[in-house]
Formats: sequence, C-alpha cells, structure tokens
Amino acid sequence: MKGRKTMKKITAVILLLTLLSSACFLAACGKGGEGKSEVSSGHSSSNQSESGGTESDIFESIPKETRFDGQKIVFLCVSESASGEIYSEDLNEKLMNDAVYARNMLVEQRLGVKIAVEYGSGGVSCIEMMRQSISAGGDDYQVIMPYATDAAALALEKNLLNLDEIDELNLKNEYWDQNANKGLSIGGKLFFAIGSMTYSDKALTLVYCFNKTVAETNKMDDPYELVLSGEWTMDKMLSMAREVTFDSSGDGQMGIDDTWGLFLNTSSGSLFFEASGERMSSKDEYDLPIVTVGSQRGVDVFDKILSIYTDAKATLLIEANNDAAIAHGYDGCYHAADMAMVEGRALFRTMNLTDLSALSNYEVDFGILPYPKYDKNQDKYFSTVSLFYVKPVCIPISNTNVTATAYTLAAMCAASVETVEKSYYEVLLKQRQVKDEKSEPMLDIIFGNRVYDLAILYNWGGKDIFDPNGLFWFMNVVAERGTNTFSAAYDSLKDAIQSAVDDTIATFYS
Repeated sequence: MKGRKTMKKITAVILLLTLLSSACFLAACGKGGEGKSEVSSGHSSSNQSESGGTESDIFESIPKETRFDGQKIVFLCVSESASGEIYSEDLNEKLMNDAVYARNMLVEQRLGVKIAVEYGSGGVSCIEMMRQSISAGGDDYQVIMPYATDAAALALEKNLLNLDEIDELNLKNEYWDQNANKGLSIGGKLFFAIGSMTYSDKALTLVYCFNKTVAETNKMDDPYELVLSGEWTMDKMLSMAREVTFDSSGDGQMGIDDTWGLFLNTSSGSLFFEASGERMSSKDEYDLPIVTVGSQRGVDVFDKILSIYTDAKATLLIEANNDAAIAHGYDGCYHAADMAMVEGRALFRTMNLTDLSALSNYEVDFGILPYPKYDKNQDKYFSTVSLFYVKPVCIPISNTNVTATAYTLAAMCAASVETVEKSYYEVLLKQRQVKDEKSEPMLDIIFGNRVYDLAILYNWGGKDIFDPNGLFWFMNVVAERGTNTFSAAYDSLKDAIQSAVDDTIATFYS
C-alpha cells in the first residue's frame, strides 16, 4: 500500500510539473511574443535555456555521486504559516503547497535526505530558539530562516556561518539571487542568501498599482508605454495624479473618502530615493558599506520626493490617515487604500506585491508598474525589496553536517526553478493576481533590477529598524513632516550613523 501511495504522489508531481510547463507555454503563445520585455529580468525562471529546466538536468550543479543516507535537514522558521514555503505535508490541490511538495520530493529522492521544519511558537521566537540551541551546544536545526533583520542580528552575534566559504552551495548559480548576494554581503562575507526556493522576497518587492479604468476614463497616457519609453518619471507620475484628484464625497474637504491621484505609503521616501538610482548605503572596493545619501544629486532627488509628499492636489499619505479611515468604517488605512482602488477613487497606490491578494478578490481592472525614475536621464528602473519580513536562508554555527545541508539548499533552489518559483511568478502572480498581459513585462522589469540595501536591515544610527534617527528612516520622517530639513537632519545624524557603520564592520572583522 505504501509503495502504491508513493507512486500515486510521484505521478501527481509529474503532472504538476507538466501543467506548469504547459501553462507558461500557452500563456507565451497567447501573447504572440508581445509579453517579452527588452529589459533582461535577471529572473532565473526566464533563463531556462541557460540554467537548464528539464527534469533530467536540474541537478547538474550537484555531483552525481552525492547522496546522504536518510540525513534529516531541519529548517527553523519564523512561524507555522511561514514554514509553508519550505515544507508541505501532502498534496492538497493548492498551487504553492503542491509546488513545494513537488520540489521537496524531487530533492529528497535525488539526495536521500529528509526535509523537516520547526518554527517559533508559544511566545518563543525562532531566533531565541536558535540562540538557546547554540548556547546548549546542540545541533537541533541545520538551517534557520528568520526575518532578514533578525538574520542580521544573528550575524552580528557570530551565530551564522559565512555562506561564501561553502562551495557546495554554488552561490554563483542563477538560482541564487545575485543582486541579493552582492547587496547583502559585507567585506566578502555573506551570512544570509535568497534564492529560487523561497517567495517571500518576491512577494515583498515594492511596486506601483494603478487603476486602468481611471486612467482610460481621464484619457491619460498609457502608463505601460511610459515605462517602456523611459518616460515614467516622478514628475510625470505627479502631473497625472493631479489630474484626477477631486472632492468626490462633496463635503467640501479632501479626505480619505475622496478621489486621489496617489495613495502613498509614508515609508516611500526612502523607496523613491532608491528608485532614483541613489543609495542610502553602497560599497567600497573592499565590499564594505559606505553611507551615500549626502551627494548633491541625492539632495535634488529628495527635493522632488518632498514635492510628491506635500502636494495637496495629488497625494494622500496612507498611514497618516489611519484614524480617519477607521472613523469612516474601514478596518484601517490599508483597507481604505485598497477600497479606493477598487471603487475607482485612486489612480495610483504604492504597495508591495503581497498586497495584490486583497485586490484580486474584487472586480477591478488594475495594472502593476515599477516605482518611477527620477528623470528621463536615468537608464534603469529600480525596485526595492522590503527586507523587514523577507526570510533568507542562514546556516547556524552549530551545524555539524554543513556539506549535506549546503547540497540540500542548492538542490532545493535548483528544483524550485520549475516548481516553486514558476508557480509563484508565472502562475500565481502573472496569471491569477495581476490578470493583465501588459503588466507581465512590467513585472520582468521590476524583478530585473531589485535593490537590496544594507541600510534597510541595520538602519544605522537608530536603536531599531524603525527609529527615525537611523539612516533608512530619517528621510521618511522628514518627508512626512513636509518641511525640507533633509540636509540639516542628515548633518545632525551623520556622525552617529557613521559610527554605527564602523561598529558593524568592526564586528564582522573582530
């Protein structure tokens, strides 16, 4: 009976892989090639001819003789729900669950390992569980996947291995996010990585959503064409937003229940800054972080950011109107922003891709765009990853079988290209949530130039990641206040920020 059940599951997995390949093929044929962007996405699922996508060669980066006799690889995750992108108990006809199950079955059969999960619960977080295990000298968890900010803390505590020294991970392969590898390392040391095996990083990419009906009714320029022509800029976005803003409630005052060109998250100041091509922190020739917000272009960029925040004829700040949203009967400010998009009272709304799940439940014709460029001279669009809740891969120093763990992670990434990654990117995101062929090349552009800035993780100068005195948050606070004190604020904070950067570097080298 057990053998028959196993064969049934293998058949189901093969069917899933076939359906995924067929769905993507048919979607491409249906577009007649129009869905291809001229901008290289850098997304591993779009490079199958290079990385190899057939069942026979997905593990080509792993030596053929590599096998582990029943070795258990335990992943310690943030929560039970978060563990869903790592482990599935059984097939249940839900897209992502079955993709994870298929991925794991392929890996377990290829390497002879057993993938298992545990997670934080009962008031004890996963990082506390990890610290306790390390302190006790145990090897309870071979991989930990905390929030990225907690991963940064564990790295500073020297509780994580330098992944760059583990050859079996094959970190240079495209199934690992090379932008993340480059952006999150310090001095050539990488303590947490992001790859095809997870989708939290993809879901937490920051984008613009726009109401297509509002744009068409007001006879506006096609936002898709603006992106492709390079003319989707902050100025163009703001001028379009001004055109549609009006007192639709008729009460003589502009508020949460009126029509706005832009529903803007208050944390977007730093995101606009990154989208302009500027960086809060960059790297020197030794791969060490350096603060880079004080340039003249950075000052000019912030001037434009402030003009967006303070334009009373275009912009409503979402979080600043939370009390008003509740007073109007909404669950909160984010619900109010969603309903404004659904009801045609918003042209643009900033969001991350995970927010699409709420909109896709309604009959609303919307599209997805990257954050706008600073001006037409900028050659690329940049999209920031909201690292607060991304869950990267880390290997704790207590791991006593690093080789088996590393090969398992590499195999999971390799097998995810045609299962987990394709299910999320090509099916869930493009076909089920966005439902708009013209948004597909926008998504390729967004994923092609994602930004991972260490300043988001460390918020140097602040006591925590949301401290307004830190490198990441200070410009958001200045922008929300509405008075341009950018240079003065930075001057007052820069010594503390630089000292914190120096302390981080010293910790990694001590």
